[in-house]
Amino acid sequence: MGLATALIIAVPRFVINIPIPGIPSIKICCDFIIIFLISTQISPVSGAIVAAVSNIIHTFLFPSGPFFPGFTLTDFLTGLIIGYLFKILNKKNNISFLACLVSIFLAISFKTVLNTVWFNIIYHIAFNILIWPRILAGIFSVILISPIAYKLSIFFDKIIKNPSNNLMLDK
Repeated sequence: MGLATALIIAVPRFVINIPIPGIPSIKICCDFIIIFLISTQISPVSGAIVAAVSNIIHTFLFPSGPFFPGFTLTDFLTGLIIGYLFKILNKKNNISFLACLVSIFLAISFKTVLNTVWFNIIYHIAFNILIWPRILAGIFSVILISPIAYKLSIFFDKIIKNPSNNLMLDK
């Protein structure tokens, strides 16, 4: 969990910016993949704790605005939501792309709406102005993150289920 927290703090330094005329650039970060993997492979509570702790540490190490506990709450709830949704949707013990896609879509949707509410509270900018670029960023995030998270989930699932088949032990 400590390694995952460190990765989540380091990964936002590498952000994909998509400039679209007329709205602020859309920023897509892949730290959500790490939260997804921890929440689905270890436990939803572990994913939630890692997300919240990394949010707090990241806020104090690399401040980009005032600390607001709502964002930490959003990250905590996102870790819980994605882990439990994945477990509910993934009835069989094999990993399905549909379960990954739906759980990521719903978690990103939740995070988009709640973070927009927090920005509305902090900066007093109308919700309607803030939500549309964030929805567009959420759509791009789901499209980019879902296949990567699916492939990594399969990879880590194989390692966890059969550690003797670890790739590092090839002869």
